[in-house]
Amino acid sequence: MPLVYPLDFSAHLPSEQPFADAVAIYGLDDPRSGELRYIGKTKNPAHRLYQHVKPAHLHRHTHRSHFITSVVEAGLMPIMRILAWVHVDEWMAAERFYIAEARRLGYRLVNTTDGGQGTNGIKPTPEFRAKVSATLKGHPVLPGTRLKMGAAARARWARMTAVERAKAVADARQANALSVQAKYAQQGLTLDEIEGRIAKRDAPKRPKSGFHLTPEHKAKIGAANSATHRMKVATPHSGQLPLF
Repeated sequence: MPLVYPLDFSAHLPSEQPFADAVAIYGLDDPRSGELRYIGKTKNPAHRLYQHVKPAHLHRHTHRSHFITSVVEAGLMPIMRILAWVHVDEWMAAERFYIAEARRLGYRLVNTTDGGQGTNGIKPTPEFRAKVSATLKGHPVLPGTRLKMGAAARARWARMTAVERAKAVADARQANALSVQAKYAQQGLTLDEIEGRIAKRDAPKRPKSGFHLTPEHKAKIGAANSATHRMKVATPHSGQLPLF
């Protein structure tokens, strides 16, 4: 049975979570015209709005960033409205639903995807992929920069609580799983083949033996094998049966 949501693009619900594990489907309005221009999801509306308008995000080359930049440069702020609160398990379907309905009704959204995981709707061409690859290869990360990035990452990890660390690990594993699925899908594999590959990759591996040969022991074995080989060469098999 399809999920049903309160389709009201004029809604302005409270920004506080009404229940645990609630996710907000929100819209950003242009304050100059009152027009709905963007639909997204968040658990923390206030923080998400701050992320939208922070300087580091305003200079990205996306339709959303260009829209928000034009609003900020006019001395204004985009208006965030909560369209619906949904359970965390339903946000992907809800976001896709609202974006699809808004587009059907003629809203000029600046969303570049269809919602959900944030990948549907974007199909980069081989030329675009090659261009991005060439750009990244031409800008290697310096060793000093790598050290700074590592130190910053360790500092963030040290500040995290146990719950935040568990969530970060889970998110990384999910992102890795999606990346692997996308890689296999590009190879033309079916869903069953993809699941088989992943199951084989994640299957328990035989533990490494705890027995290790020392260099001295290896030298003795090598010498013994060499002596045995020389003995066999010196006394070839005569072809006669041994006498007892």
